[in-house]
Amino acid sequence: MFGTHWSALRDLPPAYQRITTVSVGNGRNTSFWHDTWLVDGPLALKMPALYSHFNGRLNSVHDIMALCVHNLLQQRLSTQASEELQQLTNLLGDVILENVPDQRTSFYQDGD
Repeated sequence: MFGTHWSALRDLPPAYQRITTVSVGNGRNTSFWHDTWLVDGPLALKMPALYSHFNGRLNSVHDIMALCVHNLLQQRLSTQASEELQQLTNLLGDVILENVPDQRTSFYQDGD
């Protein structure tokens, strides 16, 4: 019905997320699971077992940090998901959200 143009437009946000990293400020415009912001890749790929236990509909760093990721997971975690949750908890201990916008950068932006 919509053709190839719609399909191409729908594929743009994930492609953009793959070539950018985010320096989190307030976390409102950064996807907790799909942007590269905390480790060297999206958390959904780095912690797939934990991501498979995620129940929430909220996706921003701001929203998930406000509600606590523990509250958005299934009650019974697999062993692998529990290990990944411990790793994530340690990483999130250093995260402090500030009242400034998130900054997205790409290694392509300075090149020709």
